[in-house]
Amino acid sequence: MNSIWTDEKVEILKARRAEGLSCGVIAAEFGISRNAVIGKCTRLGIVGRALDPSTGRVKVRPPHARHTNLLIGPKSQGREIIELPIEPPQCEPVLFIDTRLDDCRWPVEGEGATMLCCGAQSIIGSSWCTYHRRKASAR
Repeated sequence: MNSIWTDEKVEILKARRAEGLSCGVIAAEFGISRNAVIGKCTRLGIVGRALDPSTGRVKVRPPHARHTNLLIGPKSQGREIIELPIEPPQCEPVLFIDTRLDDCRWPVEGEGATMLCCGAQSIIGSSWCTYHRRKASAR
């Protein structure tokens, strides 16, 4: 079985990683998968992430835009603190099959076709209301 990793390619790989290129960019250059490059780097002991050539620091991607409204953190990090309710929502449970896209789907009682869900207004991008989202993350 012939290896795709010739001595020449290994040297190029080491040089490209030292330049700060990502495994994806190197993989595209070689015409192989990103995972093949990551695996070879691991076996060679080349660890770490690609560096930004302008700063010399690890490249960090910003969070997805759809998640930014759900972040909770200190104001010193530039995030707004979201106060979540402590009391459970006061609403009528809804059959799971009858829930709408913006209804909380937290199971309240029953199973299968007769399962009742919370039914309160859910958070954008979540299947749960703020109360049940907090309850789930506290576990």
